[in-house]
Amino acid sequence: MDLQNHDQNNDDDNLVECSRHHIYSLTTTTSDPLNATFKIAIVVFACSTGLGVNAADWIEKAFPVQQHDFGTVAVGSYTSFEFPIKNPFDSEMRIASVESSCGCTTPTIQSKRIEPNASTSLKATFNTTTYRGRRKATITVVIDQPVLREIRLQLDGFIRGDLVLHPGSIQFPNSMQGESREQRATLMYAGDAEWKVKSVRSNHHWLKPEFKETLRDNGMVNVEISVTLSGSAPLGYFQDQLIIETSDQDLPVLTMAAVGDVGGPITVSPGHLSLGVISENQTTKAKLVIVGRTPFKLTSVTASGWKVQCDLNESKKRTHLITIQMTPDSIDNLPRKGTIIVTAFTDKAVQATATFSSTVQP
Repeated sequence: MDLQNHDQNNDDDNLVECSRHHIYSLTTTTSDPLNATFKIAIVVFACSTGLGVNAADWIEKAFPVQQHDFGTVAVGSYTSFEFPIKNPFDSEMRIASVESSCGCTTPTIQSKRIEPNASTSLKATFNTTTYRGRRKATITVVIDQPVLREIRLQLDGFIRGDLVLHPGSIQFPNSMQGESREQRATLMYAGDAEWKVKSVRSNHHWLKPEFKETLRDNGMVNVEISVTLSGSAPLGYFQDQLIIETSDQDLPVLTMAAVGDVGGPITVSPGHLSLGVISENQTTKAKLVIVGRTPFKLTSVTASGWKVQCDLNESKKRTHLITIQMTPDSIDNLPRKGTIIVTAFTDKAVQATATFSSTVQP
């Protein structure tokens, strides 16, 4: 057994000495046939962030979801999940690396640098084409700014080899709020001649699945699954798991992904602005891009509790690039969140929003 102290120059274990704590690696060798070697990180003293966030709960705020079960899925299913990540600190949070313990799962980070109070996501995609059976994966996220920490996200799922889904999911890209759309997929089964689908349901009332059997021949069963996205779907991105109940006694339930993006007549980007710390009577500037499905004219930009100034182009066009100047109406010396409301006119008045965060101090 070998106990080693790691300093800032030891790159083998990617462990760095932090203020008022030391990290060691404990190496031991087992007697199993694989003669495996395990390394355990021992934190002797907890590292205090000193950044205005309690060290005991900042991880829960930054990673509100730390595990996900894909359930039982068919071969070829497009199975992914987005873990939300939010920066709870007063300075930039940087993700140094993201790794998966299993080739059955591929992690993709949207952005490695996250501004204060801003958010990003980590997409974990299950490889249902190559792998079969029960699969578990640990995604290790290493943060090196403003503190050094390693976070582990857990994934679990079972891939059935007797079921194939084509296409691998139900997709509703670039959908328009107020309009209904329908998409279809086929679930193909090979095995028990009596096997059948009993029901398909969604977690949302605005996603309406139906199914019908299209083939049954000597143990081969094809089931067409159609899903309608109703006009009452909320704005923004969604990811849902359709629940398919079958007659299988051992694994009666499997899941199927339904994802999409619902937009309005106009959209604002970026969807979130981090204004940072600003002082009384200080004006901060930000750029917004407003895009419409048809040409439109901007009529106003407002935010409650703030004075907002900008030059609005009088002409109608599909894309407007504007610079807004924001000045707070009051001082509270606390983190503040708000909503920017953009009003425009197409053939009628329409609105879109973006969120912002800041701290206003004397």
